[in-house]
Amino acid sequence: MLEVNNIQLGDKSVYQLKNIREIHELLRVIKDNYGLAYPEKSYNDLLFDEMLKRETYMVPVYVNSIPVLIYMCYYHNNPCLFIILLNSLETIYIVPTVINIEYSSVLLYGELIKSSQNVVTTKIQFERVLYMNNRMTDYLKYVRHIDLMNKLHNMLKINWITPKPIYHISEMENLVNDCDENNLIGIRFYSFKNPVIFYKRVKDLSKKNIRDVKLLKPREHWITINNEMKNSSNLPEFNIDNTRIYTLNISMISYGIYKVYDNDNKDMGKLRLKTFEEHNDLSLYLEKYKNIQLKLQYDDEFNKWIIPNGNIKNALVKGY
Repeated sequence: MLEVNNIQLGDKSVYQLKNIREIHELLRVIKDNYGLAYPEKSYNDLLFDEMLKRETYMVPVYVNSIPVLIYMCYYHNNPCLFIILLNSLETIYIVPTVINIEYSSVLLYGELIKSSQNVVTTKIQFERVLYMNNRMTDYLKYVRHIDLMNKLHNMLKINWITPKPIYHISEMENLVNDCDENNLIGIRFYSFKNPVIFYKRVKDLSKKNIRDVKLLKPREHWITINNEMKNSSNLPEFNIDNTRIYTLNISMISYGIYKVYDNDNKDMGKLRLKTFEEHNDLSLYLEKYKNIQLKLQYDDEFNKWIIPNGNIKNALVKGY
């Protein structure tokens, strides 16, 4: 099971990967499968003249935003929608969703648009399909990207994860009028194999540049991040003998993760299951009962409760 924290992302509730080994594993899978090079052309007038002769589309680039990868897949046999912040690769959010098998491996590029002073909301907008079922989509005309993105949006049915507003090059005035001038940092044009990026100010280029994404940092970097995350964890304060078996109550928080509490309703931490088989066995009981009591043992090394020997049936005390 993936180790996660439930967090607020602006006004949205999502999960965030917390186990640095799992973060590194996911990043390696993406890097090994996709290579991850995102070349872009810098805008110039000669390119613009050529784009006017082509079927060219445009999307706005916003000031208050962070470039992200959106990885849609079956990860360890579970449908997952990962949001990976390209300015902070160890920050990976998970959004629960349903994925049709025909879209079981899709990588999108987009932006996380953060809350501002006037708008207390968070949304994610994607603008191109980088890979579809392990095949590059650079060769596809952009109208094909538009069609694919609309199909993905209809499948996901998540109202705050949507395609970006898309304009034909003949609708330049509409794009500018539709966007708050103070919130528009630039425009990305889709006309050639690689997109063309125009920024209103040269100094903004480095902030949004995604041409050199290093997904795998040195091992020491991940060890440091992992230690920082462990030290900042808000674990309940209690004295536990890890050689004892305790009878405690649990209720489900999310897939594979359960709240643990005693008979006085005191928070005793989290139970994280090791295998899908454990979760499936436990789910059968949770379908009948809202809460159940289990015999549990505490794992000091990973700061979590475990089921002795992974045997749900033997660990079950009662359901209520």
